[in-house]
Amino acid sequence: VDPPPGTTLFNTRWRDWEVVEAAILMADVGINATATLIDFGFVQQMYGDDEIALSQAHERAARRLLRSAKRHGGLLCKFGQHISTLRLAVPPEYSRILKGLTDKQPSSNPGRV
Repeated sequence: VDPPPGTTLFNTRWRDWEVVEAAILMADVGINATATLIDFGFVQQMYGDDEIALSQAHERAARRLLRSAKRHGGLLCKFGQHISTLRLAVPPEYSRILKGLTDKQPSSNPGRV
């Protein structure tokens, strides 16, 4: 829903604020991706092929994605829902943790779809 004409938010036009929100989303995704790469690199370097350490790294990555999806919703939430259904293609930690995105999501306002 658009605000009334002339409404400003932090001295920007409403559409400009949507650009800021998109930039915040992109930054959050980038930070999470970087943290995940560093995490997996550290696990690989320190533990090699240890399945328990790798499973824990997958769990941390899935929880990062879950937090971002809950925080930002929208397309990121749909992405997490899709990953949770790929049981044969992704590690089980992702399906188990991201399953909450399909179970507990509020319905969308039909006017915004």
